[in-house]
Amino acid sequence: MQVPATPHEAQVFCALSRDLRCIVDASGHFVRWSECWASSLGYPEQGLRDAAFLDLIDEADRAAVAAALEVSRSGAPAGETVARVTAGNGTPVWVEWRLCTDEDGLTFVVGLDVTERRRSAETVASLRLLEDEAEQIAHLGSWRLNLTDGSLVGSPELYRVLHADPSVDLLAQTALARQRIHPDDAERFEAARELILSGAPAAPVDFRVFMPDDDIRWLHAQGRLIRDADGDAVAVGGFIQDITDRARADEALRASEERYRSAIDGMQDAFFQADADGVLTLVNSAAVRMYGFDSPADMVGRAAASLYADAQERDDVLAQLRRDGTVFDRIGLGLRQDGTTLWVSLNVSVVRNDAGDVLGTEGFARDVTERVRASEALHESEEDLRDAQAIARIGSYVFDMVADRWTSSATMDDIFGIDAGYVRDYDGWAALVHEDDRQMMVDYFNDDVAGKRQPFDKQYRVTRPVDGETVWVHGHGRLEFDADGHPTRLVGAIQDISRRHLGEEALRTTNESLERMVYDVAEAMGRVIEIRDQYTKGHQERTARVAKAIALEMGMPPHDVAAVEMAAVVHDIGKLSVPAEILTRPTLLTELEMSLIREHPRNGYEILKDIPFPWPVAQIVLQHHERMDGSGYPEGLTGERIAPLARVLCVADVVEAMATHRPYRPALGIDAAVAELRAAPAKYDPAVVEACLRLYERGELLV
Repeated sequence: MQVPATPHEAQVFCALSRDLRCIVDASGHFVRWSECWASSLGYPEQGLRDAAFLDLIDEADRAAVAAALEVSRSGAPAGETVARVTAGNGTPVWVEWRLCTDEDGLTFVVGLDVTERRRSAETVASLRLLEDEAEQIAHLGSWRLNLTDGSLVGSPELYRVLHADPSVDLLAQTALARQRIHPDDAERFEAARELILSGAPAAPVDFRVFMPDDDIRWLHAQGRLIRDADGDAVAVGGFIQDITDRARADEALRASEERYRSAIDGMQDAFFQADADGVLTLVNSAAVRMYGFDSPADMVGRAAASLYADAQERDDVLAQLRRDGTVFDRIGLGLRQDGTTLWVSLNVSVVRNDAGDVLGTEGFARDVTERVRASEALHESEEDLRDAQAIARIGSYVFDMVADRWTSSATMDDIFGIDAGYVRDYDGWAALVHEDDRQMMVDYFNDDVAGKRQPFDKQYRVTRPVDGETVWVHGHGRLEFDADGHPTRLVGAIQDISRRHLGEEALRTTNESLERMVYDVAEAMGRVIEIRDQYTKGHQERTARVAKAIALEMGMPPHDVAAVEMAAVVHDIGKLSVPAEILTRPTLLTELEMSLIREHPRNGYEILKDIPFPWPVAQIVLQHHERMDGSGYPEGLTGERIAPLARVLCVADVVEAMATHRPYRPALGIDAAVAELRAAPAKYDPAVVEACLRLYERGELLV
């Protein structure tokens, strides 16, 4: 910048400029200034007349400008300095300052308003950061392959999804990743890849990949060919998302559906599902019996409307389903296959997908003919149920911990039931959390997220201020910290999981009921044996108690504990094939009679093998008389060929049998039973025996 040589030039320097120009004397006060100081910043002329230039600079930037001023006064080039000034209305303005001092000590200052330029740069940087954060939250990495030079670039999240090394060529690593694709998915993946490269539309593809640590991950990929203005292919771009959690959840859901089908088939009420056209797609055994069909196959494929005896009743039900989405305890006449009628209590709901489209109906039907004929029918009514919206929603948020303020997306506001006027601070978030979960969530955030620096990953309830409704949500997030370890910002997402949570609770309740029913049936089967053999009455129950205690002492998981207990309850069911006079004979048995006794594990297996227990009950019963040294029966198995749970039942059976009375001898007592275990170490599993002895020494081996 050239310094004005004359007073006239100095006057022109300020008067004819649209910039923030001024002349500052050696004391730092204004000598002259351009009109922009008043027109742009709103400073009155009288206010500048006695003001010091540095006093108008923002306090945070004042030292930098003062340093530049000193450099200029020393005769050296001062360079450019960006610093803020505050306009008369309080608005901060970013200015790029250039200073030059003449030999009389007057400093000539030129300021260029760069506020918009700086804001644009900050916005771009913020958007890039949000894009990276969004990819991390979604486990989604993007990529672009340049077809001209063969170069491949990817986002930071792509490296994390592929478990790739950022320091190694990405193209080579992706080629290696293609070689690790699961053999069952490789052909489908390559077909989609060829379609993309050919320019043809290609659907997204899900596939499995063996990661470097041998972990199998599910990935979701989609891409497209990119052309220039002339239509020439120049690149291929797309994204890869890690969907392992979702894929595993889908597998668990499929397994749950299989258990669900088994459960409904054991229900006393008729259960049915129909598609959107009203055609039956699933019925249970109770429905087949109730409507007089020979098998489920005879019912599936028929119109559900054909099960109504009264056409008007049918039309009313369909109208109510269209209107309300549900029919509850509606009693009407049903029609059997042979043309006879029955009174039916019907509970039906419309099934919708996440988009709200009707997929069909499902429900229960109960035969209430006797109740109606006895004039005891109850016509209950209930308020119409609104069909729950089945759209899975995810909202995002950014929580500034320093400012104690959070911002949220419109979807998150809708989930939480808040409007634009809601106070978004820490207390505002805590107030949304259900009162029964509030302390738990505060402790979780302080101890695990902030204290242990773990990712925010929690399911909890919120109470919507707009309507007081309780909603289950799943919160995800990552907490950031400054150099001193203080939390600065939490970025994450909120998903409404209310429907899924309710479904899981209902399924858990159903499973618990089914397990209790199976156990009750098994106990009843065990009592059948005891009716034929009064001398061993209670043997199976006591053996089950001992087996359960040993399994718990060994630290077995609950599923195995339940399995060995259930097997013990019915382990002698095979004795149904042994004549009662042999079972109760108080004298020694002949070899032929003993051979019949030795067949009872195999006979028990044949009785139990086709019952769909949730545990390997039949296998445990088959092997409970096998011994580790091969001296047992019926197969003479040895060592590891004997199922671990059968080894537990074996020891429990021996202890109970020796400790209690038998037709051919008096009770030997628990001490004798323990002595037998110690005297024959080759016969029994050492780990099982040790657990049994620990219980005995603590006085907890109760027979």
